[in-house]
Amino acid sequence: MELLCEGSIDFDREDFLVRDRLYVGREQENGIISKINEDTNLSQTKVNKNIENIYTYKDEDLKYIKQFLNIRENMYENEYHSPKRKMLEYVPQYFINKILLAEKCTQADSLRRYLKQFTSKDIKEIDINEYIKGTDILWYNGLIDIIRNSQDEEIKQIALLLMPSNNGLINIAINTLDPKNSEQSEYSEEEKEYIKNVKYLIDENKKDEEIQALRAKNAKECITIKVKTQEQVERIKHEITKILNKQEVLGFEVCKQKLKKYKQSEPIYIEDNSKKIKELSEYNEDNELDDVNSYCAFLVGPILRLEGIDEKRIEEAVNFLRQQEKVLNASVKEEGRMRLFKTENKPNMDWFEER
Repeated sequence: MELLCEGSIDFDREDFLVRDRLYVGREQENGIISKINEDTNLSQTKVNKNIENIYTYKDEDLKYIKQFLNIRENMYENEYHSPKRKMLEYVPQYFINKILLAEKCTQADSLRRYLKQFTSKDIKEIDINEYIKGTDILWYNGLIDIIRNSQDEEIKQIALLLMPSNNGLINIAINTLDPKNSEQSEYSEEEKEYIKNVKYLIDENKKDEEIQALRAKNAKECITIKVKTQEQVERIKHEITKILNKQEVLGFEVCKQKLKKYKQSEPIYIEDNSKKIKELSEYNEDNELDDVNSYCAFLVGPILRLEGIDEKRIEEAVNFLRQQEKVLNASVKEEGRMRLFKTENKPNMDWFEER
């Protein structure tokens, strides 16, 4: 049971992978995940009297195991650790430390008071009853207060960048509040405020030209790109720091991470047709189980502006990254086309020799 509860392919990983792929609209391959349980042959095998029993899959299960590991690695590369996700992990830290706690805006008072009570305390001194009051509703009420009332365009841009879609705001209300509660007096003041705020955004987004303009500005100058190699990411970093005239600047980051497709510390064993047992890494002839290096770069225009970078430099940096994005996308498409040519459209050399 240990393998099924904590291993390279376990119940927990299968469960969150199916759930998360559904939430991000990638549920098409969830059938492959279910095949791990339905169509594979997991059995207990005694290797010798000195070694405890191990769980093994059959040789014919290998394709499902590799597909599962590929799907999981793909989710880490394109969702959990995607360039956009990296940017959206970075922006809240800046927003909290450089705007809310630095008193750069007068809105979101309740959120700021909540955050301040923890900044100077050791983790052992934190009152857990106070800590758990930090709900999604408190967070988004603060953001919407800034969006509605701040006079600072850059701060409003950052707050908008941190907002989910309107459907996401509605889902938060449904999951957090009791939608069948007809007695509105039973809602807290914070919950009532959230309902009003969501109604405002849903109604006003259709006609609030300022919010629409700021969303369009975010789309233009908040850029994330996926990069293939260390050399490419270093070149982008060099060019951007030269354009911005700063070696280190908040609002621009490059990231590198290693994604492990398969951990030998959590071994998977395969029993082949001759009853010989092999560990999965022995089936890595095409290096398809190797670790994957993932690189990305992102730039957040409104943060650069708050950090004193002038408009001309920001525009030049945005244009440079957009151009790099086109070049990298074209390169990926060309590689895909060449792979297709090599594997599926090999020229018939006999035809040439006959002529």
